[in-house]
Amino acid sequence: APISPRSMPVLMRMAMRSEAVALALGVRDDVAGPDRARLVDLARERAHASLVRGDAFDEAAARTLLTDVARAAATPVPPERAARFAGTAAIVDVVFGSEPIASARMERWIEGRRIEDVLTVLARDGGLPWPAMVACYDTPDPRVLAVVLRGLDHPWSVLKALLRARHAGAPGPEVLGDAHRLHADLSVASARRLARYAMVRLGRSAFTAHLADRSEAGAPNAPPDP
Repeated sequence: APISPRSMPVLMRMAMRSEAVALALGVRDDVAGPDRARLVDLARERAHASLVRGDAFDEAAARTLLTDVARAAATPVPPERAARFAGTAAIVDVVFGSEPIASARMERWIEGRRIEDVLTVLARDGGLPWPAMVACYDTPDPRVLAVVLRGLDHPWSVLKALLRARHAGAPGPEVLGDAHRLHADLSVASARRLARYAMVRLGRSAFTAHLADRSEAGAPNAPPDP
């Protein structure tokens, strides 16, 4: 339904109190100008606070991670590459059903090089647009994939397998180390808020179905050694 000009100030005040309201407004086409900029700022503030207060990141590390994840998710996917995923994305629910795919099954898919299935299902499960998921996979920065996989609460083994596929089976120790440290230090709640900030900048959403999930307040993970 259209939002009347008189209602917008009330909704913006609600958005300051409720993350769910802010995200619902952030994906609307009829919110623009200062209101849209404020919704982006709110998403960033929530993600930053979750990193600093919840996960004990220092200020500089939190700012850098926010910037890098947002930049990677906004990277355009070349048309010829996008065409490879479009068909799978269009039928993913028909083929695989609507339930999230279990981590063990995801690892089997990665081992079988079913990367199109993996990325489109990960996008579906996280509520991200699939081109953004492909962009997160394509970026050389392993921390971006770590954020999405941690937001979905997949174990380190899934992230490691996906990085091996991304780097042709031989990710360097620096790549694995960066991803492992972030997967260990980042809570599920912070990972989801990072993804939401990256998406609201594009007028999209992420992890909206998880807003009432108890894992939003989860502690940092403790995965096995890389």
